[in-house]
Amino acid sequence: MRYIKIVLLAGCVLAVNIFIAIQIQKSYNEWSLSQSGFSVKIMYADPFLDIIKYGSNEEGIDELMSVSPEQLSKPGTQEIKFFHPFSRTNVGLNFFLHLSKPLNYTVAKPLDVIGDSEFEIPFIGIENRKVFFTLRNFEGGGNVIHKRELEELSLKLPGDRMEMMTLAIEDVDGDGNKDLIWRICGGFLGLPRGFACHDPFSGKKKWEFLSGAIPRGFKILDIDRDGKNEIIFSLRAPHNGISYNGMNDDTSYVGVLNSSGKLIWMHETGGFYSDIYFDVGDINGNGKYELVTSRSCHRAVDPDPGEIKIYDLLSGKTFKKFTTVEGSFSQPYLVDVDDTPGMEVIVGDTAGIIRILDNNLKILKKVKTESVVSILGVDGFISQAPLIFASNRNSTFSIFDHRLKKLFSFKTIKERGYGDPILPVSNGKEKFFILNADRPYLISKNKPGLSKYRTLIFSNFSFFLFLILSFDFLVFLFLKEKKARKKSTLDQSIQPTSHTWIEMAIDLTHQIKNTLLNVLLKSENMRSAFKKKEYRHSLPDEMLEFPDTMLDDIKDLKMMSSFLMKLLQPQQLHLGEVKLNELIIGVVKKYTRILKDRIEFTQQFDSNLPTLQLDEEKFNEALSNIIGNAIEVLPNGGRIEIKTGFADKAEDQNEQEVLIQVSDNGPGIPTDKIKEIFKPRYSTKKDGSGFGLSISRKIIEAHGGRIDVESSVGVGAKFALYIPIDVPG
Repeated sequence: MRYIKIVLLAGCVLAVNIFIAIQIQKSYNEWSLSQSGFSVKIMYADPFLDIIKYGSNEEGIDELMSVSPEQLSKPGTQEIKFFHPFSRTNVGLNFFLHLSKPLNYTVAKPLDVIGDSEFEIPFIGIENRKVFFTLRNFEGGGNVIHKRELEELSLKLPGDRMEMMTLAIEDVDGDGNKDLIWRICGGFLGLPRGFACHDPFSGKKKWEFLSGAIPRGFKILDIDRDGKNEIIFSLRAPHNGISYNGMNDDTSYVGVLNSSGKLIWMHETGGFYSDIYFDVGDINGNGKYELVTSRSCHRAVDPDPGEIKIYDLLSGKTFKKFTTVEGSFSQPYLVDVDDTPGMEVIVGDTAGIIRILDNNLKILKKVKTESVVSILGVDGFISQAPLIFASNRNSTFSIFDHRLKKLFSFKTIKERGYGDPILPVSNGKEKFFILNADRPYLISKNKPGLSKYRTLIFSNFSFFLFLILSFDFLVFLFLKEKKARKKSTLDQSIQPTSHTWIEMAIDLTHQIKNTLLNVLLKSENMRSAFKKKEYRHSLPDEMLEFPDTMLDDIKDLKMMSSFLMKLLQPQQLHLGEVKLNELIIGVVKKYTRILKDRIEFTQQFDSNLPTLQLDEEKFNEALSNIIGNAIEVLPNGGRIEIKTGFADKAEDQNEQEVLIQVSDNGPGIPTDKIKEIFKPRYSTKKDGSGFGLSISRKIIEAHGGRIDVESSVGVGAKFALYIPIDVPG
């Protein structure tokens, strides 16, 4: 009977709160997605073929270079413009340098090629069937300061219609001198395509790699960390009947070249009209690079299915695959969207579906959009949680959060134009994004006023009130039951031990999770019911979206319950031999790719550390929490330093412990707050759970270690982890 009353009361509370929530949702009728926290304005009236960020000035304002379409006033040429995105005149952007180039020349972003601490502007192009590399000065108004004919390739150029692009100017082979890597594409002229490497100053050819298929993706990376870079490439299959070096253009490929242009490995990835996109990263969190590819196919008859693969980048071995017949995939992005080890894959497809897959290519989340969708980029404004930028074929641009909840949407003036990339830029204080579609748009995050804060509070107020009341009600019933049991056993005067209270807390948490599961199932039923035709026409859009909001909040509470269970339960260690320095390198790798432009990581390791007996998974979690905490106090960038070494034990100076130091140059922690930071639910962040450091300390102490904190306000904080060399079993 007692449980029936609990269910009836919970149902009443839920019904009342749903009624209140519906009333709140009615106040959203005048809102649209374009008013949900973001604003868009046209930067420039004319379109750009490309926009490239190449540096920033002394105030931290980013500097950009744009390439315009062919000039109507001077056919056969394109205009190159340099500007600050936030510096404007009465008529538009303030361009501080204009250059013009022929169509058969390609420009790369300015960089210091010569080594004189000044930027030069690189160009590559064809004149009279010969390839020339040119540098123009940046400060001198774009005058030519270097021009060199490049040594001929094994193929003969038919004229000035070849397509070529500068892909990289850097030291590829580790000899201390810069190399020029460029792409060759003869279009439909019946010629091989590929890559070539030349000395940019002498013009001497170092190597060439030619094929029948057309180069698509390209990345330079020191995969084996031997000081020499490898070249990762993908080739698409345009079906022109061209074959070279055993590679035809009826097949798409992915592979790796060494620094001398020799093939390390290569795989066929699709048939004709197939295309291969890729991204590189440490997807497994093991300190090694992996290659993630996605296949697109535009063949009308019997097309290749959409496919995602994960390769070991050193060997080329395939160890994971995901295939779907729903549509072809677009460019994949490797991003760490949660606190689990490794990275996730975010990708769109021609069926209009956006997916987030884990490092085993299992679907974590997916959402159906209105038409063919491509992911333009993944980044964040201020919070660590990434934002996903997507574009549909019907000219709709959208922003999703890491749970694939749509935050913002707008349509460009006409069908997609030249590029659609998303480019993060800064004015020295805040972060913005540029969308280069039919024209450049500047996207900014609105600063909410009082009315928006009020709406934000009330949008979830009633539901959170229900959850709080439900929680308090369960606690009240629990205490009442305990009191009844105590009265029935008056002869027992012994007070419950701390261990008993922990068991009681764990039991209570289990009850809460079970209740949340019931609410979750009812909310999912509500969502299914609302999707029926009769509800679609009778209920407002805001009401139809309400079950999704409820489900997200319930899942958040389930996550908090999991944190609480992890904090309460004894730490059962599964010890094994661990090389501490390698473990730390793996943890840091999760963050460096995404945060390399914002956070400077320095690592100083003692090579004499012994192999320790640790629970690798739990110790990885403890370090991730501490390093993640340091990253979150540096929203505008900064420095994080990680050291390992030895320290004398406090109680016995003749014995030593292993020491790990994690330091940041953030705002620091006030002295009176240092003791508070390890308490559960203590957090200075708006969306912080307050469990991370508590769990970290519990894991370290389970290993027989301890954590000390030193901090100075305005200087930074230092976390010192002391681990005994002989960890207790």
